[in-house]
Amino acid sequence: MTSSVLMQAGYSVGMYTSPHLVDVRERIQVNGSKISEEEFRDTFVDGKSKLVGLTFFELLTLMAVLHFVKKKVDYAIFEVGLGGTYDATNFDTTFMSAITKISLDHLDVLGKSVEEIARDKCGIIKQGQTVVTTSANTEVMEIIKQTAAAKKAKLVVAAPTEYPLALKGQFQKQNAGIVVEVTRALGVPDDVIKKGLLAAKWPGRVEYLEKNILMDSAHNPGGITALSEYVKTLKYSKLIIVFAVSKNKDYERMLTLLPKYDALIFTQSTVVRRLPIEEIPPELECVKIREPLEALRHAKSMAGAKDLILVCGSIFLIGDVKRGMVEKNIEVDEKDNVLGLRPRDDFYTGKHIHRASHLVLLNSKDEILVQKRVPTKKWYPNLYTFSVSGTVADESYEHCMKKEMQEEIGISIPVKFIFKFPFFDKLDKAFHAIFVGKSDEEIKPDKREMTEARWIPAEDLKKDIKEHPEKYTPPFVEGMKKYFAEF
Repeated sequence: MTSSVLMQAGYSVGMYTSPHLVDVRERIQVNGSKISEEEFRDTFVDGKSKLVGLTFFELLTLMAVLHFVKKKVDYAIFEVGLGGTYDATNFDTTFMSAITKISLDHLDVLGKSVEEIARDKCGIIKQGQTVVTTSANTEVMEIIKQTAAAKKAKLVVAAPTEYPLALKGQFQKQNAGIVVEVTRALGVPDDVIKKGLLAAKWPGRVEYLEKNILMDSAHNPGGITALSEYVKTLKYSKLIIVFAVSKNKDYERMLTLLPKYDALIFTQSTVVRRLPIEEIPPELECVKIREPLEALRHAKSMAGAKDLILVCGSIFLIGDVKRGMVEKNIEVDEKDNVLGLRPRDDFYTGKHIHRASHLVLLNSKDEILVQKRVPTKKWYPNLYTFSVSGTVADESYEHCMKKEMQEEIGISIPVKFIFKFPFFDKLDKAFHAIFVGKSDEEIKPDKREMTEARWIPAEDLKKDIKEHPEKYTPPFVEGMKKYFAEF
């Protein structure tokens, strides 16, 4: 969320997180885009040449620093890997620190009590700098206050925010409260903070894989408690849980904190630290299925239309599921002949051609709806574009349009295909199908996709595209020129 707000404010932002879900390059991102394969390889070689004997995490941390320096980011955000005091991200040059809700985790390393863990995490507080924490840290607030005072650091205690969020769950209001105070301290105005919070995305955290399949990377008692509170707000008939944990986790306690379920499927992730299903006590009433995707398929076979499937317990389990269900889009040749399916991320290289569907939506006043893309978009961030846009998956242009219209602006109306055109540049090669529709229905913009949606008189839009094409995505400029010329 901090990265999203700072990008919304116009800054270049580096972000380093761990662990990754599907691709190790997820850990090192600039402006929402992960480091390219070529940059990762070059930075890896550069990092290895500077220091020897580094752990995997230490090397990746060094690579992130090198990449952010090369990209000349305005701000670099580093998520602590473990604890704080002895973590590789605990740099002397840090000018602001944030401590989220502290709970029991990594007891074998950080300590057996929440107080011991808090002392370790307080190691990131720097002499004379600012530290922001959540008001939810009531159990350990005195420890945080004492550490801040000893280091003459300014302590800011953030209340849960009341601003609307894109991320789901009451617990995110605590995290967002920290984000608000951090970004305010950096001079970001509240109206920009609100937009950034609505544009934030967090893969694997209260994420719906399908309409009735909810995934969350909660992997300790505190995380499971927060997740359970959210699930209890949902409406469903039966709850089926697909669960896996790492060996060092208190899974028995985690199971007691889960919402009441109708079926439990215990599986195991593919990492070395997994808890094998063979070690699950025979008295635990559950179905044991070794392969995560097979466990999910079994859950789907049990679930009815009104049932909910919850996948949780391990970040690595979420990664296994997402890796096995990577979003794929249709790849075509230069004549729009289908070549097959390819992972969506491959198209961001500009080396493959995809399909896209767009809607020109008019109302009875002869106004056209345009949306402004969020700063986290891989293609053409912060630019105005069509009323609705979508990349075609394993479907037709028309099916894609109907789906995206419902998801992006919350309406479903008849639309008419009017033309298709190719547009190829360095980063985006696609065939664009243009549909037109007319409606006075109230739209419900998806703030995760757009920061703004507004109606513009058709003649004014035509004039503005001609005079200020830099405000709009290149495919929109080309498509609307053709639209205005022919219609």
